[in-house]
Amino acid sequence: MISDARACLLLAATLGIFMAVWFLSAMYAREAVKRDLSQRGCTVRHIWWQPFACWNVCWRGTPFRVVYQDEEDRLHKAYCCVYTALMDSPFGPRRVNWIKDASIAESVGES
Repeated sequence: MISDARACLLLAATLGIFMAVWFLSAMYAREAVKRDLSQRGCTVRHIWWQPFACWNVCWRGTPFRVVYQDEEDRLHKAYCCVYTALMDSPFGPRRVNWIKDASIAESVGES
């Protein structure tokens, strides 16, 4: 009985650590999306992590759905994937692959 409880506790701890590392990795990739948009002069409105997205084209990538405002105050809804090259360092620069980007509003006033 005690060994069963210990096995369940070990399994739960392993899954908890895995989920925490996965989440932290996604938040690290999210910063790459923010950096890419700020370099283009855009303002981020929302970024949603999509862990099981069917549109993800990068097999090792982290998919996101993004709503942002460009320099001309147009609102965009975009889908992107953040990845590292296979031979790059896992702590190296992240690459953002923009999959789909559509304008959803012509002009947005300041909220």
